[in-house]
Amino acid sequence: WFTTVHNFTNNPDGAYPTQLAWTNGIFYGTTGGGGTFGYGDGTIFTFNTNGSVLTTIYMFTGATNNGQTPNDLLVAGNKIYGTTQSGGTNGVGIIYSVNTDGSGFTNLYSFRPSPDENSPYTGLALSGNTLFGTTLYGGGNGGGTVFKINTDGTGYALLRTFTNNPSVGGYSPQGELVLIGSTLFGVAQAGGTNNGGVLYAMNT
Repeated sequence: WFTTVHNFTNNPDGAYPTQLAWTNGIFYGTTGGGGTFGYGDGTIFTFNTNGSVLTTIYMFTGATNNGQTPNDLLVAGNKIYGTTQSGGTNGVGIIYSVNTDGSGFTNLYSFRPSPDENSPYTGLALSGNTLFGTTLYGGGNGGGTVFKINTDGTGYALLRTFTNNPSVGGYSPQGELVLIGSTLFGVAQAGGTNNGGVLYAMNT
């Protein structure tokens, strides 16, 4: 059995949807493009299977206090947390929070161009009031980073800088971090002894 429950139309509901999150009987998701602003900077939507209704609750604008091209999102309570690949003060992505009804959008952090960390291509992991994530680029050596930040936007810190050296720890981390206890697990798409990427673990 297979059925299409929604066809994205680019404007206003977005285009190029990514991974879904399920909580309290509702799906939440993002689209990497589409929406009504600019050239289509992406959206956040909800989908209620009771009635098969898709609702766009937020549209990204690409402005300096906003983001563009959102990644997978994280839902915790009545808050959504996520990252965007571009947009923000420096044009290289942000960390944001927004209420599950689409109100109260907050830019928690704007990433900075290389050699600093920039361009996250994944969502976030949450432990208590601390968010963890990765950036694909930046970090001094250009190989990407692992970072943490509090849910209120304070306490941003780099936890790991990837070296961009194929034989030392990999580089260009992608995919959401998985948190088990006080250990973060993740993958880097390149580097390692065979230059085919690595699976890594690190303390929070």
